[in-house]
Amino acid sequence: MSFRLINITKSFDGKSIFKNFNIEFSEGKISCILGPSGCGKTTLLNIMCGLAKADEGIMDGFCNKNFSYIFQEPRLLPWKNVRDNIDFVLSRDISSSERRYIVDNYLKLVELEEFADYYPSQLSGGMSQRVSLARAFASPSQIILMDEPLSGLDISLKHNLIQRFINIWRNDKRSVIYVTHDIDEALMLCDEIFVLSKSPVKVLMKENIDIAHEERDYLLLQEYKAKCLRAMSMI
Repeated sequence: MSFRLINITKSFDGKSIFKNFNIEFSEGKISCILGPSGCGKTTLLNIMCGLAKADEGIMDGFCNKNFSYIFQEPRLLPWKNVRDNIDFVLSRDISSSERRYIVDNYLKLVELEEFADYYPSQLSGGMSQRVSLARAFASPSQIILMDEPLSGLDISLKHNLIQRFINIWRNDKRSVIYVTHDIDEALMLCDEIFVLSKSPVKVLMKENIDIAHEERDYLLLQEYKAKCLRAMSMI
């Protein structure tokens, strides 16, 4: 199974962002989109989930899918504590005891059990993004979209959040489409990588990462990084 965008065309103010653009993502994998700033990566995510509409083209496999969206900023509700921010995305058809069980499970996975009653203003940036991860997986979605969620964080915190994300994903292998401009971040996290050109956007490279997440290190990934750098040099 896969999700496909076929012959997608999209323009803003007369400028063509996508023109007969095609891309195919594998279901149940973490797919990464790499590309220069302003090339249309966020627009692509928004087209997939319906926040933006393509001028022309076909979306295959996205119909009737529910989406979770993790942004660059955590976007937590400031008047709700950590527990209630996660509970907010759960169906009211679920009993309160079952919702609490789900929330507790994800709080444990991101190691925030002790902070369940804290409000967003009391959390660090890394902790807030961990709440965002928990909320995205708690939501009954089939596809998780991530728009540079680790941008601006220091290297050690990025690595920590990547490991937490992978640990959650291993237990619940949903389809993830991840946008970044950081090659190392993409290589540590993703199963397949797409390098995009400037607009009008084309796929310059698609590469599958055949190393298990737990075995990855920067030395083993050097060959893949070289391929990404060669593709990005064409931009």
